[in-house]
Amino acid sequence: MNIRMLPRPLRLVVTPLLFLAIGFALGSQRGSEGIGHAEVRKPPQRKAFESGSERSEKVLREILSELKQIDGRVENLEKSVNTIAQNSGK
Repeated sequence: MNIRMLPRPLRLVVTPLLFLAIGFALGSQRGSEGIGHAEVRKPPQRKAFESGSERSEKVLREILSELKQIDGRVENLEKSVNTIAQNSGK
């Protein structure tokens, strides 16, 4: 049977179906050679939550560094205020 013997609307339907059938047949004959097999690894277990003393030590160290910065800034402000007060008092 020649495909050109079919009417045009039917050819528009049959031709893509024919190509799909050929592609399916070729794909099924090929097998699973192209399929990759990956090794699945679980991510490492996360460390458990830190105990209270470990956590509070870190927090206290952070607070200490912040307080030292604030102390330095307050000291600079006091020096500036004293300088301004001495200059305006003259």
